[in-house]
Amino acid sequence: MRSWARTAGISYLLIFVCSITANFFVFERLLVPGQIAQTMTNIQQHEALFRWGIVLWLLTMVFDTLVAWALYYFFKATNDSWSMLAAMLRIIFVVVFCYSILADHSLLQLCLLDEHAPFYQHQGEGLLQNAYYAVRISYLFFGLHIAVIGLLTLRSGHFPMIISILLFMAAGGYVVDSMSNFLFPAYRNIPNIFMIVVGIPALFAELSLTIWLLIRAGRSRLL
Repeated sequence: MRSWARTAGISYLLIFVCSITANFFVFERLLVPGQIAQTMTNIQQHEALFRWGIVLWLLTMVFDTLVAWALYYFFKATNDSWSMLAAMLRIIFVVVFCYSILADHSLLQLCLLDEHAPFYQHQGEGLLQNAYYAVRISYLFFGLHIAVIGLLTLRSGHFPMIISILLFMAAGGYVVDSMSNFLFPAYRNIPNIFMIVVGIPALFAELSLTIWLLIRAGRSRLL
Protein backbone atom coordinates (compact mmCIF):
# COMPACT_ATOMS: atom_id res chain seq x y z
CA MET A 1 0.00 0.00 0.00
CA ARG A 2 2.95 2.34 0.37
CA SER A 3 3.47 2.37 -3.38
CA TRP A 4 -0.19 3.32 -3.97
CA ALA A 5 0.09 6.13 -1.43
CA ARG A 6 3.22 7.49 -3.09
CA THR A 7 1.69 7.18 -6.57
CA ALA A 8 -1.38 9.11 -5.45
CA GLY A 9 0.71 11.70 -3.60
CA ILE A 10 3.13 12.35 -6.46
CA SER A 11 0.28 12.50 -8.98
CA TYR A 12 -1.54 14.98 -6.73
CA LEU A 13 1.56 17.20 -6.61
CA LEU A 14 1.74 17.16 -10.40
CA ILE A 15 -1.95 18.05 -10.53
CA PHE A 16 -1.27 21.11 -8.38
CA VAL A 17 1.61 22.20 -10.62
CA CYS A 18 -0.18 21.66 -13.94
CA SER A 19 -3.59 23.03 -12.94
CA ILE A 20 -2.27 26.13 -11.17
CA THR A 21 0.02 26.93 -14.09
CA ALA A 22 -2.74 26.40 -16.66
CA ASN A 23 -5.33 28.38 -14.75
CA PHE A 24 -3.39 31.37 -13.39
CA PHE A 25 -0.60 31.76 -15.94
CA VAL A 26 -2.54 30.96 -19.11
CA PHE A 27 -6.33 31.07 -18.94
CA GLU A 28 -6.68 33.84 -16.34
CA ARG A 29 -4.26 35.89 -18.43
CA LEU A 30 -5.91 35.36 -21.81
CA LEU A 31 -9.63 34.99 -21.09
CA VAL A 32 -11.31 38.33 -20.34
CA PRO A 33 -14.79 37.85 -18.79
CA GLY A 34 -17.50 39.58 -20.79
CA GLN A 35 -15.13 40.66 -23.57
CA ILE A 36 -15.14 37.96 -26.20
CA ALA A 37 -13.45 40.13 -28.86
CA GLN A 38 -10.51 40.88 -26.56
CA THR A 39 -10.36 37.25 -25.46
CA MET A 40 -10.18 35.97 -29.02
CA THR A 41 -7.56 38.58 -29.91
CA ASN A 42 -5.48 37.51 -26.89
CA ILE A 43 -5.68 33.87 -27.92
CA GLN A 44 -4.66 34.66 -31.48
CA GLN A 45 -1.71 36.76 -30.31
CA HIS A 46 -0.61 34.15 -27.78
CA GLU A 47 -1.49 30.97 -29.66
CA ALA A 48 1.49 28.96 -28.36
CA LEU A 49 0.73 29.92 -24.75
CA PHE A 50 -2.91 28.91 -25.13
CA ARG A 51 -1.88 25.58 -26.65
CA TRP A 52 0.40 24.97 -23.69
CA GLY A 53 -2.51 25.74 -21.38
CA ILE A 54 -4.61 23.08 -23.10
CA VAL A 55 -1.76 20.57 -22.84
CA LEU A 56 -1.36 21.33 -19.13
CA TRP A 57 -5.06 20.67 -18.54
CA LEU A 58 -4.77 17.40 -20.48
CA LEU A 59 -1.82 16.38 -18.30
CA THR A 60 -3.87 17.29 -15.24
CA MET A 61 -6.56 14.88 -16.38
CA VAL A 62 -3.95 12.13 -16.87
CA PHE A 63 -2.69 12.61 -13.32
CA ASP A 64 -6.28 12.74 -12.02
CA THR A 65 -6.83 9.33 -13.59
CA LEU A 66 -3.69 8.04 -11.88
CA VAL A 67 -4.94 9.39 -8.55
CA ALA A 68 -8.29 7.64 -9.03
CA TRP A 69 -6.49 4.36 -9.77
CA ALA A 70 -4.00 4.65 -6.91
CA LEU A 71 -6.58 5.73 -4.30
CA TYR A 72 -8.83 2.85 -5.29
CA TYR A 73 -6.15 0.31 -4.39
CA PHE A 74 -5.02 2.31 -1.36
CA PHE A 75 -8.51 2.35 0.20
CA LYS A 76 -9.64 -1.02 -1.15
CA ALA A 77 -8.89 -2.78 2.13
CA THR A 78 -10.93 -0.17 4.02
CA ASN A 79 -14.06 -0.59 1.92
CA ASP A 80 -13.94 -2.01 -1.59
CA SER A 81 -17.37 -0.67 -2.64
CA TRP A 82 -16.75 2.88 -1.45
CA SER A 83 -13.27 2.84 -2.94
CA MET A 84 -14.70 1.79 -6.31
CA LEU A 85 -17.38 4.49 -6.06
CA ALA A 86 -14.74 7.13 -5.36
CA ALA A 87 -12.71 6.02 -8.38
CA MET A 88 -15.75 6.02 -10.68
CA LEU A 89 -16.80 9.51 -9.56
CA ARG A 90 -13.31 10.87 -10.27
CA ILE A 91 -13.24 9.22 -13.70
CA ILE A 92 -16.62 10.80 -14.52
CA PHE A 93 -15.13 14.13 -13.43
CA VAL A 94 -12.23 13.59 -15.84
CA VAL A 95 -14.53 12.74 -18.75
CA VAL A 96 -16.76 15.79 -18.24
CA PHE A 97 -13.81 18.12 -17.68
CA CYS A 98 -12.25 16.89 -20.91
CA TYR A 99 -15.28 18.25 -22.74
CA SER A 100 -14.33 21.72 -21.50
CA ILE A 101 -10.80 21.20 -22.84
CA LEU A 102 -12.29 20.22 -26.22
CA ALA A 103 -14.36 23.43 -26.17
CA ASP A 104 -11.19 25.43 -25.46
CA HIS A 105 -9.47 23.79 -28.42
CA SER A 106 -12.46 24.55 -30.65
CA LEU A 107 -12.24 28.18 -29.52
CA LEU A 108 -8.59 28.22 -30.54
CA GLN A 109 -9.45 26.91 -34.01
CA LEU A 110 -12.13 29.59 -34.31
CA CYS A 111 -9.67 32.32 -33.34
CA LEU A 112 -7.34 31.24 -36.12
CA LEU A 113 -10.07 31.90 -38.70
CA ASP A 114 -11.04 35.51 -38.00
CA GLU A 115 -11.38 36.84 -34.49
CA HIS A 116 -13.12 40.04 -35.67
CA ALA A 117 -16.07 38.49 -37.49
CA PRO A 118 -19.28 38.92 -35.38
CA PHE A 119 -20.42 35.42 -36.31
CA TYR A 120 -17.19 33.90 -35.02
CA GLN A 121 -17.37 36.00 -31.87
CA HIS A 122 -20.87 34.69 -31.19
CA GLN A 123 -19.64 31.13 -31.64
CA GLY A 124 -16.64 31.87 -29.45
CA GLU A 125 -18.83 33.15 -26.64
CA GLY A 126 -20.89 29.96 -26.89
CA LEU A 127 -17.76 27.81 -26.64
CA LEU A 128 -16.55 29.73 -23.58
CA GLN A 129 -19.94 29.24 -21.91
CA ASN A 130 -19.89 25.51 -22.73
CA ALA A 131 -16.39 25.17 -21.29
CA TYR A 132 -17.33 27.07 -18.12
CA TYR A 133 -20.45 25.07 -17.37
CA ALA A 134 -18.83 21.75 -18.29
CA VAL A 135 -16.26 22.46 -15.57
CA ARG A 136 -19.07 23.27 -13.11
CA ILE A 137 -20.83 20.01 -13.93
CA SER A 138 -17.56 18.14 -13.42
CA TYR A 139 -17.21 19.78 -9.99
CA LEU A 140 -20.38 18.05 -8.82
CA PHE A 141 -18.83 14.64 -9.44
CA PHE A 142 -15.48 15.74 -8.05
CA GLY A 143 -17.13 17.02 -4.89
CA LEU A 144 -18.91 13.70 -4.40
CA HIS A 145 -15.58 11.94 -4.99
CA ILE A 146 -13.91 14.05 -2.30
CA ALA A 147 -16.80 13.33 0.08
CA VAL A 148 -16.38 9.57 -0.38
CA ILE A 149 -12.61 9.91 0.13
CA GLY A 150 -13.39 11.80 3.32
CA LEU A 151 -15.55 8.91 4.49
CA LEU A 152 -12.79 6.45 3.65
CA THR A 153 -10.14 8.43 5.55
CA LEU A 154 -12.49 8.56 8.52
CA ARG A 155 -13.26 4.85 8.41
CA SER A 156 -9.67 3.72 7.82
CA GLY A 157 -8.49 4.98 11.19
CA HIS A 158 -5.09 5.94 9.75
CA PHE A 159 -5.76 9.61 9.04
CA PRO A 160 -6.00 12.55 11.46
CA MET A 161 -9.59 13.68 11.97
CA ILE A 162 -8.75 17.14 10.66
CA ILE A 163 -8.02 15.75 7.17
CA SER A 164 -11.44 14.11 7.01
CA ILE A 165 -13.11 17.34 8.16
CA LEU A 166 -11.20 19.39 5.57
CA LEU A 167 -12.18 16.93 2.84
CA PHE A 168 -15.86 17.19 3.80
CA MET A 169 -15.62 20.99 3.71
CA ALA A 170 -13.95 20.93 0.29
CA ALA A 171 -16.55 18.47 -1.01
CA GLY A 172 -19.33 20.80 0.13
CA GLY A 173 -17.61 23.70 -1.61
CA TYR A 174 -17.41 21.87 -4.93
CA VAL A 175 -21.06 20.82 -4.79
CA VAL A 176 -22.29 24.27 -3.73
CA ASP A 177 -20.31 25.96 -6.49
CA SER A 178 -21.63 23.52 -9.08
CA MET A 179 -25.28 23.88 -8.07
CA SER A 180 -25.14 27.65 -7.48
CA ASN A 181 -23.93 28.31 -11.03
CA PHE A 182 -27.10 26.70 -12.37
CA LEU A 183 -29.55 27.94 -9.74
CA PHE A 184 -28.40 31.55 -9.37
CA PRO A 185 -27.31 33.33 -12.60
CA ALA A 186 -25.58 36.15 -10.69
CA TYR A 187 -23.49 33.75 -8.61
CA ARG A 188 -20.51 33.64 -11.00
CA ASN A 189 -20.29 37.45 -11.00
CA ILE A 190 -19.68 37.73 -7.24
CA PRO A 191 -16.03 38.81 -6.72
CA ASN A 192 -13.73 36.09 -5.38
CA ILE A 193 -16.67 33.72 -4.82
CA PHE A 194 -14.84 30.76 -6.37
CA MET A 195 -11.78 31.17 -4.12
CA ILE A 196 -13.97 31.46 -1.02
CA VAL A 197 -16.30 28.55 -1.77
CA VAL A 198 -13.93 26.17 -3.57
CA GLY A 199 -10.35 27.36 -3.91
CA ILE A 200 -9.26 27.84 -0.30
CA PRO A 201 -11.09 24.82 1.22
CA ALA A 202 -9.89 22.55 -1.61
CA LEU A 203 -6.30 23.75 -1.32
CA PHE A 204 -6.09 22.99 2.40
CA ALA A 205 -7.95 19.68 2.12
CA GLU A 206 -6.19 18.19 -0.90
CA LEU A 207 -2.77 19.51 0.04
CA SER A 208 -3.14 17.98 3.52
CA LEU A 209 -4.15 14.66 1.97
CA THR A 210 -1.20 14.84 -0.44
CA ILE A 211 1.32 15.54 2.32
CA TRP A 212 -0.03 12.68 4.43
CA LEU A 213 0.12 10.26 1.49
CA LEU A 214 3.72 11.22 0.73
CA ILE A 215 5.09 11.43 4.29
CA ARG A 216 2.95 9.76 6.91
CA ALA A 217 1.71 6.85 4.81
CA GLY A 218 5.24 5.68 4.21
CA ARG A 219 5.93 5.58 7.95
CA SER A 220 2.76 3.84 9.07
CA ARG A 221 3.22 0.25 10.16
CA LEU A 222 -0.28 -0.42 8.92
CA LEU A 223 0.91 0.20 5.38
